[in-house]
Amino acid sequence: MNQITNKAGQREDRSHVRKHDRYRDNLGTGERRAMASLKRNKHIVIKKADKGNTTAVMNRKDYITEGKRQLESSEHYCYTGTEINQDTSKTVHTILREMYEKKEIDKDTFEYLDPNKNGPIRTPELYLLPKIHKNPVKGRPIISGNGSATERIGAFLDYFLIPIVKRQNTYVRDTTEFIKIIEQTRLPKHAILVSGDITSMYTNVPHQEALDAVRAALENNSDLRYDIKRPKVDYLISLLNIILKTNAFKFDREIWLQILGAAMGQICSPEVCDITVHDLEIKVIEKAGQKILIWLRYRDDVFIIWLDTEDNLKTFMVEANQVHPTLKFTWEYSNQSVTFLDTTIFKGTRFETEGILDIKIYTKPTERYQYLHRNSSHPPSVFKGFIKGEVLRYIRNCSSKKNFEQKRDLFINKLTERGYNLQEIHKITESVEFSNRDSLLNKDNLKQKKKRGANKTPPLVFTTTYNPHITGLRNAIQKNWRLISENENLCKVFPKPPLIAYRKTKSIGDTLVKAKLDPLENTVPNLPNGTEANQHSATQVTENDDMLSILVTMLKSDPDTGLTP
Repeated sequence: MNQITNKAGQREDRSHVRKHDRYRDNLGTGERRAMASLKRNKHIVIKKADKGNTTAVMNRKDYITEGKRQLESSEHYCYTGTEINQDTSKTVHTILREMYEKKEIDKDTFEYLDPNKNGPIRTPELYLLPKIHKNPVKGRPIISGNGSATERIGAFLDYFLIPIVKRQNTYVRDTTEFIKIIEQTRLPKHAILVSGDITSMYTNVPHQEALDAVRAALENNSDLRYDIKRPKVDYLISLLNIILKTNAFKFDREIWLQILGAAMGQICSPEVCDITVHDLEIKVIEKAGQKILIWLRYRDDVFIIWLDTEDNLKTFMVEANQVHPTLKFTWEYSNQSVTFLDTTIFKGTRFETEGILDIKIYTKPTERYQYLHRNSSHPPSVFKGFIKGEVLRYIRNCSSKKNFEQKRDLFINKLTERGYNLQEIHKITESVEFSNRDSLLNKDNLKQKKKRGANKTPPLVFTTTYNPHITGLRNAIQKNWRLISENENLCKVFPKPPLIAYRKTKSIGDTLVKAKLDPLENTVPNLPNGTEANQHSATQVTENDDMLSILVTMLKSDPDTGLTP
């Protein structure tokens, strides 16, 4: 293999020299200087916005003030000032050692999960995703636990919880499954459409309640079969207890402990919350009795078909918020339409004739249509795949051809603003037709892929970072594959040429956006405090700051940041 790649590399190097003048850097010299300067500027904080695929540039002081507001005025956190992650690591190690000695896990699993065997232990970092659609701007708290003592045991526990969540009678996997349920249900004319949201679900789940709910769920689903042995319930609960109750993290060089809720950022938190909230929703549904025809939930989003009067619905909404002390619902309802996930469900023409609700794409007010720019450094297949995938989503999520065509045409228009030409767009979009909608909705891709791949050997994959300056890599490997196929031993190990896979290259967003809040030493002067730009919108920056002006220009064209004009 080395011979092949070396020969390919030599050929590509010569090609690069010959065609050197054809390639230009995506960023100019001034833009690169600006990016380096902004990276050093600790008086601003650059983050992904909470919604809308856009980027927020905040004054550091405002960012820290919002973080401290949440930490200091909340029952969710307490200040410790003491680093406990090393102690947590020792506790995790002790439990895993016992599980290994009692043959609850094998040696490979023990060594993979043991934080002492996976490099230095990193203290989790709290960061905020600015909610720029709020006034004043607030932040969604996320705890980045990469490299922490509980990262891998969280993933291990999550593996055993996912199948349990999928068994819940209110569970909906995704938008496609939701649409299939809705389009198979005939409703009476008086049905009321309701959508609900569990307010701050992750941070409002009590620890002991979560431990009890997960224990009961594991015990009640003991018939589930996994590819690896499921340890005894007591051990899994012990691991979850550590994850929930020793969630210490750092913010602005201070150590805090979460005392209520599950960390957004911990791998198993969605499933832990799903299981805990399911007990709540069962109690709420029982209160309504036969008045609810459908109750579906995806994480903290709820969809209901209500069959009783509007007055009784209002009473039910009040009573639902009296069931639990910290988990509360916010409700919206209508006789005509509501939104759920990325769809709008409404009583349209089909409802009048068949009693079946109509569906169309829902676009959030914060959407900025910052699609992958055509000048971005990605393989051609990525551009084709994303366009086709988005059009297929429009077909599935629109019950009428008219709504689909309106959404598709808007998509095409926005693509042209991102550097795509109409010829390449139409070549891709014309390959999919609305008439195939039924087959797209009923095609269970996950099951088919699992069935196809059940008894097949995993393919050989040649992975490299994509570089538009290097072409012909696939052809070079194919041309020289005889060096392997003619080798008596190698041909058995590598019976077929490899698939070519590309890693994502580092974007402007990857360079400037990070969880850690760096200290202020050796930084450039601060931005003005209290300006409207700082308080209300991260997309507004001072015009007299040249570096920030250049940043805005750069981020507008970066698909991984999506800053709004």
